[in-house]
Amino acid sequence: MLAVAAALSALVLAACSGTGDERAQESSPFAACPPAAPTSTAPAGGTPVPDIALDCFAGGPRVSLRTLGRPAVVNFFASWCAPCRAELPAVQRLADTGQVLVLGVVTRDTRSAAADLATETGVRFPAVFDPDQALLARLGRTALPVTLFVDATGRIAHVHTDAALSDATLTQLVRDKLHVDLP
Repeated sequence: MLAVAAALSALVLAACSGTGDERAQESSPFAACPPAAPTSTAPAGGTPVPDIALDCFAGGPRVSLRTLGRPAVVNFFASWCAPCRAELPAVQRLADTGQVLVLGVVTRDTRSAAADLATETGVRFPAVFDPDQALLARLGRTALPVTLFVDATGRIAHVHTDAALSDATLTQLVRDKLHVDLP
């Protein structure tokens, strides 16, 4: 009887001691994060993306924006941000083109609220989790919306902080700032 009680206690403790990453990965509406890639050494202007690695929302290795290795649109969002909610469908449509990498940064929010927002808006692109807004702070920003246009060298080509992005604005900024033609 004592052995059975000990075994049950061990099972209960094992179930309660997980980090939650396993459950988050199983139920995440977001795609897996991109692996680190070699960064281009082509000369570039702009400020380097802050050297910070964040947890992939869907689980897996941490992600550094400096090692994306290709042009990327990095969209910061939170469930409580009205302009973010408005622009997320357009950002997802950009991701669906496959022409640039799209990465979300869930900032100053909870996992459950962000997952609910993604489900509600149809967002599936990969996202990292930054509940303490460490990346936003390193960029010298305090308010949302913020979208970074990052070139293949890991440098910021443009920071958009105006009104919610539309399909037309995203297309124009990707063409002008990242020099990528979209269909």
